[in-house]
Amino acid sequence: SLCQAGAVMAANRSLAFVSPNSLERRSLALFVSRDQGGSWSSPHLLHEGPSAYSSVVALGDGSFAVLYEAGDKDPYETIRFTRVKPPSHAP
Repeated sequence: SLCQAGAVMAANRSLAFVSPNSLERRSLALFVSRDQGGSWSSPHLLHEGPSAYSSVVALGDGSFAVLYEAGDKDPYETIRFTRVKPPSHAP
């Protein structure tokens, strides 16, 4: 199935990519690259259940803010917000 994803470059040149980590609209995860997309971190799971559209922005402290649709039975039940500070050892 087709799915929307989001990507952003932070001031420190790291990239963040948010997308379902499955072939379905579930297991929404954030991936980080510190080498302009040459390699990516392990997924940082944002929501294990159904999820849909997401948007990601880089914050000044090196963290990323993610707004996304998610639910327990349906991906459109709620709109959620989370802030993720990736580990410094991410690729």
